[in-house]
Amino acid sequence: MQGRVAHGVDAIDDAPAADLVRGRTNCRFQEVMRRLALLLLLAMGALLAWLGYASTAEPELPPAPAAATIDSDQAADAQEEDADVAFARSAPAETDEDAVPGEVAERREVLVAPTQRPPVVVTVVQGNPRRPVAKARVHWVHEASGWQRHERKPHGSTHVWDLPGMFGTSASTDDAGTVTIVPAADDGSDLLVTCQHEGRFGAVRIQGDRASATLRLFGDHTLTFTTHSHDNRPVAGVPLLIAQGEGFGRAEDLVRLTSDQKGHAQLRHAQLFLSRRVKLSCVAVAAPMPEPVGALIPRPFPTDPIALQVPALAQVDLRLVDTLDQPILADAWLSVRAARPRDFKLPWPLNADFERLLASKPPGSAPMRLGPVGVGTTLVAAARIGELRNVRGEPFAGPTTAEDIVNHALRLPTDALVLTGRLLRPDGSPGGGLEVPFAIRSEQGRIAGGRINPLDDGRFDVVVRFAAATATMFEARLQRPDGEQEGAERPLPVLMPGTRYDLGELRLVLEPMLVQGQVVDDRGQPVADASLRVQTLLPESRREAWRDAPFRTDSTDGEGRFRLHGSPPPGTQRLRAGKEGHFPTAIPLVAVGGTVRLVLPRAGVLHGTARLPDWLHDEVASIQLRSLDDPERRPVGTALRQGKNAAFAIENLQPGLWDATVHLRNLQQPVLQLGSLMIAPDDNRDPRCEPIDLTTAVFRYRLRAIDPRGQTLPIDGPILARLQQRDGSRQDTGFRWQRGKAELITTSALVDLVAFARGYPPTALTLGPGDHDVPMQALPPVAISVPGLRSIVGPERRVRISMILEGDTGFPQSLSGVDQRSGESFSFPRWELGKSNGGWLPAYDVAEVLLARSGRYEVVARIYQGSSEEGTQRSLPLGHVDVVLEGGMARAFTLSFDQAAAQAIVAAFANLAAPNRSRRGQPRGR
Repeated sequence: MQGRVAHGVDAIDDAPAADLVRGRTNCRFQEVMRRLALLLLLAMGALLAWLGYASTAEPELPPAPAAATIDSDQAADAQEEDADVAFARSAPAETDEDAVPGEVAERREVLVAPTQRPPVVVTVVQGNPRRPVAKARVHWVHEASGWQRHERKPHGSTHVWDLPGMFGTSASTDDAGTVTIVPAADDGSDLLVTCQHEGRFGAVRIQGDRASATLRLFGDHTLTFTTHSHDNRPVAGVPLLIAQGEGFGRAEDLVRLTSDQKGHAQLRHAQLFLSRRVKLSCVAVAAPMPEPVGALIPRPFPTDPIALQVPALAQVDLRLVDTLDQPILADAWLSVRAARPRDFKLPWPLNADFERLLASKPPGSAPMRLGPVGVGTTLVAAARIGELRNVRGEPFAGPTTAEDIVNHALRLPTDALVLTGRLLRPDGSPGGGLEVPFAIRSEQGRIAGGRINPLDDGRFDVVVRFAAATATMFEARLQRPDGEQEGAERPLPVLMPGTRYDLGELRLVLEPMLVQGQVVDDRGQPVADASLRVQTLLPESRREAWRDAPFRTDSTDGEGRFRLHGSPPPGTQRLRAGKEGHFPTAIPLVAVGGTVRLVLPRAGVLHGTARLPDWLHDEVASIQLRSLDDPERRPVGTALRQGKNAAFAIENLQPGLWDATVHLRNLQQPVLQLGSLMIAPDDNRDPRCEPIDLTTAVFRYRLRAIDPRGQTLPIDGPILARLQQRDGSRQDTGFRWQRGKAELITTSALVDLVAFARGYPPTALTLGPGDHDVPMQALPPVAISVPGLRSIVGPERRVRISMILEGDTGFPQSLSGVDQRSGESFSFPRWELGKSNGGWLPAYDVAEVLLARSGRYEVVARIYQGSSEEGTQRSLPLGHVDVVLEGGMARAFTLSFDQAAAQAIVAAFANLAAPNRSRRGQPRGR
């Protein structure tokens, strides 16, 4: 037997020990016995450790959490092939048929000594109801370790659920379907566990220090795709994309495949990737084609291959040039895609860039070859170079035959500027192989930047886009491993976009020390990882505005020390230091080359927890702090949440005395006043915040507007709550109906409410907490007849008859508030609170107006310029009427008007230009 060492322990073939011993010659007997003795000792040690762990907490089989187990929604066993596996969307890599799991079946069982991470009991089940699966082979590996081993010894294209079988440890389940996993050294990543048994497959991702998990087996599916030409010959090297979603432009890219020499590509364990709860899934050729090539993936999964016919394939050579057709040496990202119309759509769930080919162009002038592309495809090239994120060319004709290689030049936009030069090391040798950051600055600071990647002979170019006339200096800086800095500068003349400017030879030289020193906190202790930056004051600024100077930045070491290099930038400078959990500080940069000491005072953090009613939504309640030492300082606070997120922390508090209050959205009066809190540097806890208990301090009212038949009225409108304050006064607070329902959360166990709706009288209520129906009786409309008005203004012009109640309603003129659940602001004008309303004048001269209360009303005709409900309007008084909505009083009125005034309004509109339609959102007159 030839063993394999795994994690420092010999591995043996997966066979009974007695069979192994009997099958060996006498010359190997002693060696085998020695190995068995060693394994038994290790196994006994592992057993003792496990018994000690199990004695403290006997593992139970919990319900399988959705985030970590394969489960179905109680479907029958015969339907498990369509089970949805939510976590499979995390698989990151390509797959093909080269990395088949055939070798996985012969993996050796490895006994591993216990580690710091506790063992995990995995139970393998199948069917509905679930049944344990005995003698099923289980494989596991830490995800990070699996990918690292894959990189050291590639096994073709692999996806995440191949890793346990290819690089992990394995064991078989017992008669109860369980196996105890003793993980290898914990690398901080998730533990991946898979099992393949009798045509079924399951997987589970175990996070953190979970002690148990359930792995459910489902029918395993391998989807096979074939790519062939029109004469049925296999086509190799075709990139395929598997995606799913609701439709074109609303999709998720899952896996990318490439067809092999036989034109085949496989998606193993397809049930882990394609959710049955998502409407559509498809496979498509992920390359530019004359017409997209793809197909929907049917359900249940097909056993026959899904065939895709592709046209003849060719390639494109893409060059990046400037406006003068000179090649660009800088590295860039180049892409090519098919030219499609704006309204291009597909019946498959794909993202719009599904067929884009992307390649990284190294430094140099050689063209980039991209492919495959379908013969006869009209293409569009694009590039991303430096800070130019979207350089897009015009459509061009692609290859016309499979042997044709189209050479296409993608030109930079006319506002791009190319700076060229030759980079030299300090000893004068070419700077090939270096990667040197650069910046272009003006008096206002950095305006462009990127990295120089020179050729072997030092030649380089960089592409920038900015207001060229403002540039004053080109700077390049390289941080050396020893902490020193090399740099080069070149003054810039007035530059013109669309041109080239030669910087000449840029020789890196050792930069002088600009400033050095140490950063400490208010106790004098060094502050590590603090950021240091030199900032310049913007000239002619209306207020102080500091901007970071390029390359003049550093961070402190473990002793809080720093060094900044370079010459001081022009103007007024300061040195600023900062770190999270501390208050920043800045000093004038006057001692160039000197040593300074900066103090970062520690900030305070208030910790606490919340205890909320189970019906109170997150972020409805909040705690706010206001400084008593500095009243001008802005209040700070945080929302209070339920459950696991009940703990809160308010950071960056100035040490001192703070006033603490707890608020509810939309209520001015605090729920609780915690009084003065003394905040010290670092962490603070106050007994009044451990916890903040609102379970008996807030009350919920749920309302439903109903008609006389008890049906919900789908109304939208204001609700006025008159809440009593602690001083005995009443505060008007706005809430709202939403489709006939409302929720109010207050600090009062009894509230006075007035409910409004158009065409309904204001309804006053006094309620206690709980659910309530609010009966509302609709009022008939008031008819206003204006004989002859329509004939004067014309049949198309908009006219609104407004009625405004004279006198006070006893309610606010307007009402606004904040939705307590969503945080959305709302506002209601006066006509929503019964002060006024209106109705459009139809083709005849009678308008109907819904009113909410009896009284004397002023009536006005608002004549619009045109047929739009928005735009310019002018008012025509119609008189006054006394309206009685109760009883059997008449609700119809005939009013006369000044015909000359109406004709003058129409004439004035005729003298204007076309009707003004730009004033959208202008309030309509009531």
